[in-house]
Amino acid sequence: MRGNKRGVFTLYEAALFFVFLIIASSIISAYASYPGEDFNTRKNFSRYCEESRKALLGATIEETGYISKEGQEVIRRDVTVRMLLLEQIYLEGIGVPRENFSYQHDIRILANRHFRYNWILRASSDGTPDLIIGRNELFDSVDDMQDRLSGNATSSTWSDEGFEGRVEITLYLFE
Repeated sequence: MRGNKRGVFTLYEAALFFVFLIIASSIISAYASYPGEDFNTRKNFSRYCEESRKALLGATIEETGYISKEGQEVIRRDVTVRMLLLEQIYLEGIGVPRENFSYQHDIRILANRHFRYNWILRASSDGTPDLIIGRNELFDSVDDMQDRLSGNATSSTWSDEGFEGRVEITLYLFE
């Protein structure tokens, strides 16, 4: 075997091919398991939605109001969006009609200044119909809201137990 140089060369060639095969397999495997741009974009969009929900619900509306069941105007000053939504859900539960509130208009102005995407804010509770505020409109039903959402929508939800039962506030962002 010592005198067979072609056999030794073939052995070296086979070993070199094996090394290249391992390197190529590693590169292909790493590339296939690496999250692509679409994954990173969705992840960033979800993170943006989460942070935007926190910012919106923590934002303060300087002055807004509603008309009570007795017909008196009630002015609310420096109240967070989250508290206004909770208050509206509670007050609607005890009989104040939705038309009596100006909260939705003021929340819409604030959100339109903040978001660069289309958005829908949905507040729901066990005892009252969903309050669904969009960029330019109020939605009458969840079906109307679903029709408006695009396929690449993302959402972020805050929930808590309160006087009015379980309350969820969800922000949907979409293009």
